[in-house]
Parts: sequence; C-alpha cells; structure tokens
Amino acid sequence: MKRKGEFLLGIDLEDVRDLASNGDRMKERVPVMTRRLLTLLRSLGVRITFFVTGQLAERYKNILQEIQSEGHEIACHTFWHKPLSHYTQIEFEDDLKRNLAALSAAGAQSARGFRAPVLSMTPRTTWAYSILARNGITYSSSVLPGANPLFGWPDFGENPKVMNGVLEIPVSVSHGLGMRLPFASGVYFRALPFTIIKHQFRHFASRGTPIVAYIHLLDLDKDQERFPLPPAIRNPFYSFLMFYNRGGALKRLRTLLAMTNVRISTYGEFHARHIAVDCRRTTA
Repeated sequence: MKRKGEFLLGIDLEDVRDLASNGDRMKERVPVMTRRLLTLLRSLGVRITFFVTGQLAERYKNILQEIQSEGHEIACHTFWHKPLSHYTQIEFEDDLKRNLAALSAAGAQSARGFRAPVLSMTPRTTWAYSILARNGITYSSSVLPGANPLFGWPDFGENPKVMNGVLEIPVSVSHGLGMRLPFASGVYFRALPFTIIKHQFRHFASRGTPIVAYIHLLDLDKDQERFPLPPAIRNPFYSFLMFYNRGGALKRLRTLLAMTNVRISTYGEFHARHIAVDCRRTTA
C-alpha cells in the first residue's frame, strides 16, 4: 500500500500593481482571482495557507476576512514585498511588525508563519530567524534548496529544520531531472510538462515526503495584463515565462489538489505535527 503524501500549498498573496512601475494604471485583479481560487478550494473541501503582504492586507481587509471565514490560514509575506537582502535588520523587524499589524487589523490576529519574497532566505540573511522568533513567528518557508539565478541555498537540504527557534520548511525540489527545480511552484508549475509534475507528486507521496509549494495569483490569471519586469530579470526569456500557460494553471491545480493519495494541509498544521513528533523523540 502506498504511503499517503502531504501537499502544503501556499498562495503568495500580493498585488502585482505594487510591483509594477505603471501599477496605478493596471486593472484590479486581486478580488476576482482570490474568489475564483476560493471557489475551487471550497469545491474540493481543502484548506491551505495564504502568505499575505501588509500592503494587500490594508487594501483588501474584506478579502482577508473571506479567506479566513472559509478556514484558510493567514501568514506573513512582509509588508513591502522586498527580498530579505534589501533590508537592514532594523528595517526588516519594522517591516515584519507592520505586516503583522496589518494582518491583525484585518482579523488575522494569530499569524505564526512567514515566507520571504522570492525565497530570499540564504546563508547571508539567517539573522532574520531570530527576528522572526522574537515576534512570534514559529515557522518559515523561505528557502529554495537549490541553485537559482536570484536566490537559493543548495546546502540547506530538503528537510525541515529548526533555525534559531523557527522551523524552516524548504520548498520542494525535483528528483531525477538533473537540476533541483521547485517543480510545483510559480513559473515551474506553469512551464514544466504536467507529466513531470505529476510524476514528482507520485514520487514524493510514495516516500511519505511532504510536497511544499508556492503559487501566486498571477500564475492562475490568464487575463492579467502584461507589465514591465524588474531590471534584474528583464529579458525576452523571462518575459515569455512570466505569462506562459496561465490559462492552464488552474486546471493543473485542481488535478493536484484532487489527488487521492495526497493529503492537503496548511503549513501551520504541518508545523504542529512536526514539532509534536520532535518533542516525542526528545522525551522518549
């Protein structure tokens, strides 16, 4: 009998208009896409985690309340959506406190999770863990355990580990593709052949290993207008990938969430079970 796997899906909830130079002229897409996603999750009876920026929480309190009313978990994604390397330690703590305050004002008063934008936790920014712990954060999912043009931490390893009091849950990367790619996340979720993604899901499920993934609303939004990319990734290839296969992503997500051999969990639920198991081992 196959071991039952676990899928930790995190939605990185930010408003792309805040990231674009001409964002004030772009169409509002957060409400319609969030509600479309909530409808899918409701139809499947699953609950997931939303990592929310402070900017979005202040702008869309009603949307956060809708998310929470359906039993989903709310976690932090910084206030300004900047990579950790763009903050000083003092700036990051101020940002985190503002993120938590914005979530609390929208009704999410017990946010305990964190995801760094662009998975920007690396050996150079581990100072962030002590700041997270000091402010009540108990888990993070901010590490890409592989090489990447932007951020990556290949030596972290693929298993969760406690870092200065915070459980780091790294994003899952592929096995057997020659490279460690976050196969169920972001652009990879849209661009990789779906047969490869399903094979990876079956592989992880057979080992009883959790599949940890992130998706943005824009990954699911075929009607999102095009916008200039940040200078660091502004080239024709990345411009192509940014909009590739958005029309098919929601169908892919439905298929994966409906897999019978994979349990859907929030990150908070996984954290609670992981810590409980560690405590039993320690006291055995």
